[in-house]
Amino acid sequence: MTVNHVLLTSYIAAAGTNTVFDELMVSRVDTPSAPGLRISPTPAHDVIVTWPAIATHWRLEQSAGLGPASWTPVAQTPVDEGTNRSTLLAVAGEARFFRLDLDPTNLNLTNDAGTVTAITPDSQVLVATNAGLWPTLVLLTNGDLLAFGHNQPGHTTLPGDEDCWASIAGGNSWQKRATAAARANTNANWVDSCAGLATNADVLLLTAGYTDPGGSRRALSPPAIFRSSDNGFTWKQRGYFPATLPRGEVTRPYGQIVRGRDGTLRTIAYDQFGSGAAYMLLSRDDGLNWGEATRIGDDLNESVLFEISAGHWLAVGRTVSKPAPVNGQEMRQFRSRDNGQTWSDENLVAGYSKHPPKLMRLQDGRLLLSYCNRRNGGIEVRFSSNQGETWSVPRSVAQAGGDRGYPDSVQLANGKIVTVFYAQSTALYAGY
Repeated sequence: MTVNHVLLTSYIAAAGTNTVFDELMVSRVDTPSAPGLRISPTPAHDVIVTWPAIATHWRLEQSAGLGPASWTPVAQTPVDEGTNRSTLLAVAGEARFFRLDLDPTNLNLTNDAGTVTAITPDSQVLVATNAGLWPTLVLLTNGDLLAFGHNQPGHTTLPGDEDCWASIAGGNSWQKRATAAARANTNANWVDSCAGLATNADVLLLTAGYTDPGGSRRALSPPAIFRSSDNGFTWKQRGYFPATLPRGEVTRPYGQIVRGRDGTLRTIAYDQFGSGAAYMLLSRDDGLNWGEATRIGDDLNESVLFEISAGHWLAVGRTVSKPAPVNGQEMRQFRSRDNGQTWSDENLVAGYSKHPPKLMRLQDGRLLLSYCNRRNGGIEVRFSSNQGETWSVPRSVAQAGGDRGYPDSVQLANGKIVTVFYAQSTALYAGY
């Protein structure tokens, strides 16, 4: 028996003065973030079905059996008690089963399929040529911009480093500032990375790569942390990031290093080869040592974090599976209201070949989600005015050809939004 996205409790209710509960728990779930159900009797011999209030994208369903086609939504509107949601149900003597399943009415996918309109940028400039793959953008405390990226024109197969380019002109012009992460030997490379600011304003770059990127083994190198105390001019390798994740998975970093309101630094790493699980990791010493990994979900790789409010986190990840013929590689959203200890799956927010995500908050309070539409080369953004519950119809800010994508955005003090991405071909340059 396969039960999708469900933790079940079944009960048998007798029509007399006693209610008998059969404590059947089906623990097979597709993601660790599938919420659980609890059933409790009432003095009137009804039952209350309860589940976490965070599971806003899930609906309660019922069935007389466990057949896959026998489930129907429960008609009663649940009562939201803050921490939990609950529904009071009368019993009629028959056996019934209950489950939570993701609500198929997904407004985010409806909006994702909407008509894309363009946002015309004020300017478009080159940051670097023959380099810049998988960029990450950081706004420094002095207003400078740093863009990080791989410094070779190849998709992980060439020896290379992670460079940083700087703009002191609000993104209108750029120059190389330094090699932030130099390869360990001439044949190795650094390719996967994420960056951000420590609490003391040091710039942090977390990266991983290959010891022989052009070889037959393509052996992975463990993650390394590089740190700059002078706004990116000089760098030192310093700190510890685990090479394996809790289930023995090989660690790959991606995205953003985020400062939590509790003083910790946080980021996401994912499993390179196994289940594709994504984990949140944290540092309690300003980025020197990382650990305390908590699993967000399976079937994910490149994912990002954003703290909505104290202890309230949003994560969006690129899915791993590629079901035939064209589906897969979508974006899926998760939410935590207990400071990242547990996560609730909120379903897909974008369809196939739209990835990977980056998140930020605009000065007007809206959230901005950026990604590449790899079906047509569009560099797209979507907005949310309700903390990521729903996302707008996509807007296109640029067009790219060939190998492309990985946009990242920041907003300047003057309100302007700067977005970087890489491409094999654009109107400005033919080549990486």
